[in-house]
Order: sequence, then C-alpha cells, then structure tokens
Amino acid sequence: MPCLDYIDYIVSNRKNPSSFHDIFITRELLSSLPTITEKHYIDMHDISGKKTFETMQDLSHKFGFEFVKNRKFFERKVYNNLYSLLPCRIHVSLENMHVKLTLTFESNHVNITSIIMPQSFQNNPKLEEIQVDVKTPKDARIVAKNLAICQAELLRILDVFLQISTIKQAHAVSEYDVLEYLKSHPTIARNLKEILDDDLQDIKRERPDIVQTWTHYHKFEEFSRLF
Repeated sequence: MPCLDYIDYIVSNRKNPSSFHDIFITRELLSSLPTITEKHYIDMHDISGKKTFETMQDLSHKFGFEFVKNRKFFERKVYNNLYSLLPCRIHVSLENMHVKLTLTFESNHVNITSIIMPQSFQNNPKLEEIQVDVKTPKDARIVAKNLAICQAELLRILDVFLQISTIKQAHAVSEYDVLEYLKSHPTIARNLKEILDDDLQDIKRERPDIVQTWTHYHKFEEFSRLF
C-alpha cells in the first residue's frame, strides 16, 4: 500500500550525494550531455488518457520511430490497481484434460472474453477491461463445451480481483494527501523545494507554459516559502 512516509526516504536519498539517483535528475542529465542541440519537453496532459494516442502519433512522425497503432494500449493507465496481478493464468481441471485461461490487459491469442465473462464484469470499471485468452481455437471449443465449470473458476478469481481493487482504491494517496503531508513536515518540504529549484531550472526557462499548468506544484511553492 502507498505510504506517505516514503516521501521522506525519496527526498533524503536524493540529498545524499553518495546514493544512486534515479529521480530528480534532469539538470544532471542535461549537464552530462554538453553537445546536445535540441530538447523537447512534453506536457503530462498530452500523454494522459485520450490525448496519449495522438501525442505518440505526432512524435513518431517527428522523430521517425515505429508507431504501435493500438489506441487502447496508449490510453490504458499503466500502473493501475491490477497491474501487478496480470497476466494471471487459471488452470481449469476437466475430465481427462485441463485448459488454461489467461487474464490479461492485452489479448494475444484467442480472445474468449465475450463468451466466458458476464457482461456485468466486462462493464465493471474496477476490472479495468481485463481480457480472457486461451491459446488455441481448440481450447476455445473446450471452454464452450465446459462453460459452467470454466466460468465458475474465472468468476472466483475476478471476485478476488474486485476485492483487491476496492482495497487499493480505499488506500490510494492523492495529490492533496501529499501536500498535506509536506505541510506537516516542514524539513522535508524545505529539502524537496531545494531539490526542485535545482532540477527544474531548464524547463522553467524553456517551457514556462508547461510549468504554469502544474497546479499542485504551485500550491507546494506557496506554502513552502513560509517555512
């Protein structure tokens, strides 16, 4: 579960010069590339939700990389509540055989979602558009012939997924929670402000229009000046 105290670890680790740093490294990265001639900053709003597909399409034309023309792939939230659970494989034992169902976000084989998953589960946003695959058309026929048994096994797992999703949503940390934590921990807030003041110099200079849209950052700036 998310823990706000982890903010202290992140900030302390970043302030430690002997630690390995993998966050707040923009200035260091740019300094290590003195011959760089172009920089392109992307507003996070342009790679969120529905706008992601168009943004990646534009970037593929601009930089000449191959573009995966799958809108759902780009519009799906990456680190959602069920991210760490998938793919999930269910081995269903039948008479003289077994069949393997694979729960995944991206169907790669024979998609039997519409056959085996009730509509109420397909439409449940907590299940985040999970798909059900089998390896071959033969496996799909086996599932169809043994639908009640296979569906019962699937629903047993989906019920667990729903419980996990509900628990994770209840314990989710919001931007408001982070700001309140920093308000009540002024030393951490001061250290974080020092880090950000150093790391954000270039984007503030090159793309102030992007920085202007950072509502929560500006709220942090406002109260951190008081410490």
